[in-house]
Amino acid sequence: MRRRGVAAAVLAEAAHGYDLVVVGASDGRHGGLFGPVADAVVRSAPCAVFVLRAPDWRGGDIPLRRILLPTTGTRADLRGAEFALTLARGAGAAVVALHVVESHPLGSPFGGAAAADLRGATEIGWHATRAVAQLGASLGVPVTPEVRLGAGLTAADEIVHLARDTACDLILLAGEPRPADGELYCGRTLSQVVRAARGPVAVLFEGTGRSAAEGAAGA
Repeated sequence: MRRRGVAAAVLAEAAHGYDLVVVGASDGRHGGLFGPVADAVVRSAPCAVFVLRAPDWRGGDIPLRRILLPTTGTRADLRGAEFALTLARGAGAAVVALHVVESHPLGSPFGGAAAADLRGATEIGWHATRAVAQLGASLGVPVTPEVRLGAGLTAADEIVHLARDTACDLILLAGEPRPADGELYCGRTLSQVVRAARGPVAVLFEGTGRSAAEGAAGA
């Protein structure tokens, strides 16, 4: 009940013309993707929501020297890229724009068709990551485009491994809530990254367009 009250209060305040609400994720012991309060805010906020999960945070600033930005080239990912690049410019950080091509070589008997699909998916990945690099250049932010073939690994595995191997200080993703019987679900990859990453993970959500009164009633 107390957590519902906190979420309702945040949603009511968010209705006063804010462009962005920033919330912290819980430690995962209370269920949900980010915890009951953050999940409720994401589901019902009338504006954009930025959720930060920092499992080992002990207070103070989180150093930002390198940000890992997974992207597939969607409109939501582009908005996430704009946010990440603005954040990086303010912190003097670099960005790694990552696209993962999931490949399951034993999943199809049609080797030639699978190879052509793989080439096409890889080209899409380079297009998406280079678009981020071009945007970064216009803002004065160094961006390294990276396309990885996740042979035998999921996209989430590749994201988490690259963040660790390249000493990224933050993984930043764009999220889109999907219907899931009242629970916050944002797709397999995002959910797996949030739960598996050892370092800080941030997710940027657009507002749902619902009013704060509706959100407070359903929180």
